[in-house]
Amino acid sequence: MNALKLIPAALLFFYASAASALNWFEYVNTEDLFTVNFPAEPTLTEAPYISEYGSPFIAKRYSATDGSVQYSVTVVDMTNSAREEGRRGTEWRGATGYAATAIRQTGEVTFDGYAEINVIPGQQLQVTLPDGSRNFANVHFHKHRLYIIEAIAPPGAPPPAHFQASWAVTDEAGNRLRYLEADHSFPDDYPLARRGDETLVNEDDVISIGEAQTQN
Repeated sequence: MNALKLIPAALLFFYASAASALNWFEYVNTEDLFTVNFPAEPTLTEAPYISEYGSPFIAKRYSATDGSVQYSVTVVDMTNSAREEGRRGTEWRGATGYAATAIRQTGEVTFDGYAEINVIPGQQLQVTLPDGSRNFANVHFHKHRLYIIEAIAPPGAPPPAHFQASWAVTDEAGNRLRYLEADHSFPDDYPLARRGDETLVNEDDVISIGEAQTQN
């Protein structure tokens, strides 16, 4: 009798999960040049952000929730630094490390390692927060923008890897971009290439993944 009672509850959980998954969609932001999958239309909040070198910026946080899991992408456009010209590069190159340090200080770090998304270098962290929830975070920097991708899940919840994997930088038209994966360190102005193509693209003729697929 007890087993029979459990069947409807299991089915209810399955259908609720399936319905929740149907709400996910690809969110494209052509102002802050990124795309990511969100479970609902994200809410935008803004707050002051001070860099490691004291420059004031605005942090724009795009967030949405799915059940008890919170998803967010924070973007800090650091183009107009308060540092004098010729000294801004250190601030930009150190932005990822500085943001990662702030995340480490929020709880117990259980994973901390180098990570790439579409060949863009960054840092991946997993932090157990004081309330037992876990923050799965990625930090990347591209074209003077700092991106902080976070998913905070309750204790025991599976890692929301699908969220981090869906994030990508875009061009002004919303096309996903990827850099050529080759034997080089990553500079901002390195030419892009179509996915899987070993041929360099001229810097004046940057090709997005979408454009490359269309041309093929």
